[in-house]
Amino acid sequence: MRIGMLLAVLLLVHTTALEASGSTVIYRCEQADGVVFADRPCASKASAYTPGAPINQYTPAAMPSRATAQKPVRKKAAVSDATASKDAQCQRWESALRDIRSQMRAGYSLQQGERLRARKTRLDQQVRAARC
Repeated sequence: MRIGMLLAVLLLVHTTALEASGSTVIYRCEQADGVVFADRPCASKASAYTPGAPINQYTPAAMPSRATAQKPVRKKAAVSDATASKDAQCQRWESALRDIRSQMRAGYSLQQGERLRARKTRLDQQVRAARC
C-alpha cells in the first residue's frame, strides 16, 4: 500500500516537472472559425507554440507628442441665475427635511406627528420633482 502511494507521488512529481520544464508541445492552428490551440497537430500548417510567448499581439497606434498635441480650449461655464436659484431652493428643502427628522427623533404628540409626516411627504415630493 505504501509503495503504491509512493509510486503515485513520484509519478505526479515527474509529470509536473515535465510540464514545468516546457517539454509539452502546444500546436497553434489557424482555421476558418479562428485560432485553435491543441496538444496534437490539427492541420498540416500547424505551428508549435511555446508557452510564455504572447498569444495575441496588439500594436497601439502612435500617439502624437505633447508638443504637437493641441489642448482643448475650455470656456468658463457661467452659472445662470436659474441654476443658482434652484440650488438655493434645494438647500432650503434639504434643511427643512433635516429639521423635520430632528423633531421626529426628539419626540412628538399624535397631532404633531401627523403634521410632521405630511410636511415631510410634501417636501420629499418637491425634492424629487425638482431632481435635487
